[in-house]
Amino acid sequence: MTILNWLRTLRVKMQAKKAARATINELSALTNAELNDIGISRGEIRHLAKKYYEDTVKENLKSLPSEPAWPGLEVNPNLKGSV
Repeated sequence: MTILNWLRTLRVKMQAKKAARATINELSALTNAELNDIGISRGEIRHLAKKYYEDTVKENLKSLPSEPAWPGLEVNPNLKGSV
């Protein structure tokens, strides 16, 4: 993983964490009746925010280019997975 990819990954995770925190804050501000209207119990708020965080990170990291550890280094296909 290059430094650039590491920084991109870090940025994606920080943005997703910020959005998850905002989700927790907004849902926590609702009354129990309002939460009930949208089908969420107060105990599910953190779980939903964590799931949102994980899904967001996974989706955004799929778009990052995967680069070899050493560009230009060719690996013998017969040796892949043997180490």
